[in-house]
Amino acid sequence: MTSLLSLPDELFLEIWKYVDGRALYALCLTCRTLRPSAQETLYTAPALWEHYCISYIGALDIFMRFTRTLLDRPDLAHHVRFLRVVIGSDYYKISPHEFHLDAAHKIIEGLPTGGKRNGRAAFWMQLIHEGNWPAWGGLLLSLVPRLLELELELISHRGLTHELSIHDNNRYLRHGASSLLGSLDTVYWPDENNKPLSVLLDLPSIAGLRSLTKLKFLGVYLNADWLKLPNLASLEIGRDCHCPDLTGMRLNSPTTYTQPRISSLQLDVPTSLLLPYLRSSWPLRSLDPTFITSENFGNVRQLSICFTNTGWVDPYYSAPRDFLHQRSQGDMSVFLDRLQSISGTLETLRIWHYSDTDTYFFQFIKPLISLAGFTKLKTLTIPQEFLLGPDYGKPDASWHPLEPPALLPNSLETLTILFPTLHILGWLEKGARLEQLGGLKNVVIQCNSQQGDVYSTFRFGDNGFGELVEYLYYCGLSLRLGYEP
Repeated sequence: MTSLLSLPDELFLEIWKYVDGRALYALCLTCRTLRPSAQETLYTAPALWEHYCISYIGALDIFMRFTRTLLDRPDLAHHVRFLRVVIGSDYYKISPHEFHLDAAHKIIEGLPTGGKRNGRAAFWMQLIHEGNWPAWGGLLLSLVPRLLELELELISHRGLTHELSIHDNNRYLRHGASSLLGSLDTVYWPDENNKPLSVLLDLPSIAGLRSLTKLKFLGVYLNADWLKLPNLASLEIGRDCHCPDLTGMRLNSPTTYTQPRISSLQLDVPTSLLLPYLRSSWPLRSLDPTFITSENFGNVRQLSICFTNTGWVDPYYSAPRDFLHQRSQGDMSVFLDRLQSISGTLETLRIWHYSDTDTYFFQFIKPLISLAGFTKLKTLTIPQEFLLGPDYGKPDASWHPLEPPALLPNSLETLTILFPTLHILGWLEKGARLEQLGGLKNVVIQCNSQQGDVYSTFRFGDNGFGELVEYLYYCGLSLRLGYEP
């Protein structure tokens, strides 16, 4: 009779995907036969801490235990493909074991540096000896050579010790990349001339970053070296993150400048960028013209924009406030103008907001006028209010959108409507009857309990939804109904 343990490891790897981490850990301790496959699954995607937390008590201890495990067991480090990690400005109070220090020294000594090799290694090792959390963070990234996806949040000491809002500028660690890799700043190190030494370290030299394809970065400043990673294709940037002046770098050093190979961008954007007249104290950050342009990101095909309405409106206020607070204050067309430089290359555009935040600010945003300038756009995800107006279909509607041929690009194939109302059905029926929907092939109506009409109203109400699905199918258009809690 065939026993459970005789099954192939490939089958166990599929089974372990549905088992939680605690059970896999217990399995590793109790069964030698199943331990290899369980360990591979357990270490494939470790999440050492959640992002945007209020409390980080215990995060450093968990981080150090994991890093020391990989120093003891390099074979486990080769399983890590996805890593979610929080690194803060703190020191580990327990002195590292001599074995771990020797292993760390060998790894750091083997890394190429841009300045004095021994000086850089000694400086980094000094921080390792002191238990510096960011320095150990850089060491962790040097231990995982097959890492593909990294979610990194860099927290300041104040962010660790105080319950700061995710919109507080004091929450994040400044000079994050410098802290991770010993130092990326110019430091004074004794040499024959007693001059400052450059200790810049090329990020692609770090084992865990060479094969990285996806990065989620939450911090104060995104160093340009992150964008030079050879395989990085997807980048997600936190809302208040300062971005490098890529345009200046490209113009000042055209021979050494390397265009990022990023094809997918996700940006956390404040609604202040919807204001026609932006205050000088509100920088564009990720949408600054020195950063996001077709010359700097010529390979970008997918763009995801997440709006948040809360932030520090004025530096003199001690609490976050709303950027938009009155009707028609924000304008989607102003926002699209800021994307004009990459509008000719985008194939996918997604505009959304965090599911755990309120959608009240939608009423303060004027809908867009036209997307016709996005000539290569194939997939669009957008709230109905931003596309057709907040009161579309009502007799006293204050906004009248353009007809579909002028509103949408002719290249569009898939349209997903967020927070829909029943009036979207009439818009689709009219567009199909008048043959105004161009090359559109798929429409998804994504219902949500926060706003718009609920799923049951579409699915079971007396609104002709079933007949419309059949009619659109006859016209060559697929209509699907979805639900997101």
